[in-house]
Amino acid sequence: MVDDEVLKRWRHDVLEAGGGPQAWLELAGGLAGQGLLDGGAIPALLTGLTQFPDDGSLLKALALHEFRAGLDDAARARLAELATFDAEAALLRLRIDQASGAIARDDMVRAAGLVINVTPWGEPHEEFVRLCREAGFHDLGVQLVSQWLQHRGATVWAYLRAGEMMLEAGQMAAAIPVLLDLWQQRYLVSADIGPWTGIPDDTPADEARVIEAISHAFAIPESELPIHPLPDHGHDPARVSVLYVGSERTGAGLDAQNDLAAHFKAAALAAGGQCSVWLDSVLAAPWGRRCGDALAQARRQAFVAELDRARPDIVLFDVQALPGGRSLSIDEMTDLKQRFGFRLVFVSRDTLRATHGLIEAWARVADKILLFDPNAYVFTDRAAADLGARSLAIPVPALGPPFAPIDAPAEHQLLFVGSTSGPHRSYLVAGLAAADIGLEAVIGRRRHQIAPDRESYARLLASSRAVVNVAAHAYGDGGSLVTGRVWETIGAGSLLFEQLYEGSSRFFAPWRHFVPWSEPADIIRRWRGCCPATRNCVPRSPARPATGPNAITARTGCGKPYSATLWLERP
Repeated sequence: MVDDEVLKRWRHDVLEAGGGPQAWLELAGGLAGQGLLDGGAIPALLTGLTQFPDDGSLLKALALHEFRAGLDDAARARLAELATFDAEAALLRLRIDQASGAIARDDMVRAAGLVINVTPWGEPHEEFVRLCREAGFHDLGVQLVSQWLQHRGATVWAYLRAGEMMLEAGQMAAAIPVLLDLWQQRYLVSADIGPWTGIPDDTPADEARVIEAISHAFAIPESELPIHPLPDHGHDPARVSVLYVGSERTGAGLDAQNDLAAHFKAAALAAGGQCSVWLDSVLAAPWGRRCGDALAQARRQAFVAELDRARPDIVLFDVQALPGGRSLSIDEMTDLKQRFGFRLVFVSRDTLRATHGLIEAWARVADKILLFDPNAYVFTDRAAADLGARSLAIPVPALGPPFAPIDAPAEHQLLFVGSTSGPHRSYLVAGLAAADIGLEAVIGRRRHQIAPDRESYARLLASSRAVVNVAAHAYGDGGSLVTGRVWETIGAGSLLFEQLYEGSSRFFAPWRHFVPWSEPADIIRRWRGCCPATRNCVPRSPARPATGPNAITARTGCGKPYSATLWLERP
């Protein structure tokens, strides 16, 4: 409950801001930003609706905050009438249904009838497409886009979404011309993966160049191979206790697991160290767990109690939320450090320039910043030198189970697994599929069906002859990453096709530990060259020995290539 004095103050603030619905929306937004939903944003909007009972923007905002507070039934009922004629309300109601586990196809069809009449193309259309992709109604999304292009005229974003949805639905023949047309015209290329220049000819010279590059790489003395320096901490790992704090769910595509949490815990065990895990999406992710204020506060108190119980020496803080709100503020974290005596290490999962605000915010209270890319912008940009001086780059600790080398039969050929959220990734998949080189794209809902957890994902990597990975996430300096999939693929014993990037080359030598590529034609030529005894990727017995310069393409008895893992040639 909100007392009368608070309501009086809110009304005063709203009047000062103009007194209309927008003032109530801004007040509610500010309260939600402080983490106050059923004790802030919701009662504020209810108060605003007593003055403006028919205002659709207030109703939709109220339903959204009720949804975030876990009040799904109240939010759904709030939108019942409005959703029959308002596209945004209909989409929010569908989002609530999706969170509950199921969207009715008939409701999607009705929403499409509203969305098609919203102009120009914008967020309602993008949200409808997202819901189609998440719920598996790709055909409805393609229908909407087709109607839009027919009746509203050409829109590049609509054209792109049609191609992406057909790609995820496995309709390669339909998706390829759409996506390659956009790529050739350089429309919406979200990161640099090189130009699409068509499918290169298949020539014996390609195989010769691959063999020459591998031979040259294996002629490099061991002493000259890249070894990223790590500081000697000077402590026995068994005497240092670490608490990892992160979200229950992450953006890695695995439905219910935090990949880094598992990696850190396994690495600590292997090193004889102590690492416990505390997973809490309330603290670690913006609106990561839908709940009321009381539960959010209880979660925070439970975290403080865990700090008191565990008394860790180091807290690894892997959060995607800015300080404040339902996470901890800078002042609160400073107080906790003083009370319990731990050192705070902020974990930057994806050290892209786009995440600078998040990194800079937590750097105000963190003792160190831990990241996984020795070429990250914090090291290369003089303007970020203060962050770089406090940062430590390490390998992703992914070389233990379940990513340890597995003697799995080669069930898959050239694998692409991951998100297609960036247009450049969809373009790349379309180009490789057009080349007919045996690409298997595990994307969209198929990704969740085939690799829903770490174990099945590791088996997928291990049972693939090769895995394509993309380092580029955005254009320009600070737009590429050494991703976890680099380490997971090499750990699983599969041949890695990695986009050439300075960060990866600080850990691994191109052509010795992975096959580098700069544009799609490189992948096509080099994949053909790495399996010269195959065309259309039909497995055949190895034509060359499994040691020496050709170890990067060594095959097991089932015809599966191995990479040279961790600077070791495999027998």
